Amino acid sequence: MPALFDDDAPTRLAYEWVLIECDTAAAILFDDDVAAAHAEKLRQRSAAVRYAIARGQRQILRDTEVVALERHRARFRERHRRHARNTD
Repeated sequence: MPALFDDDAPTRLAYEWVLIECDTAAAILFDDDVAAAHAEKLRQRSAAVRYAIARGQRQILRDTEVVALERHRARFRERHRRHARNTD
């Protein structure tokens, strides 16, 4: 499956979450502490991956906002310069 889904693929994360939930349910059903610990370890790993993805997406958004803000500032400065020249 690695050829189809990389670690950050949303489809893989969805399947992973379903399987973790199945592991958790089985651990509860069979009262298996080892399986419960394994499911919790998988849940923590999955949460870490999801958090890293969210951080990366937020950084991309922040970078995009910075670029847009700089573009707006440049337009404002240009209009301000033009207005200052026209009022002299």
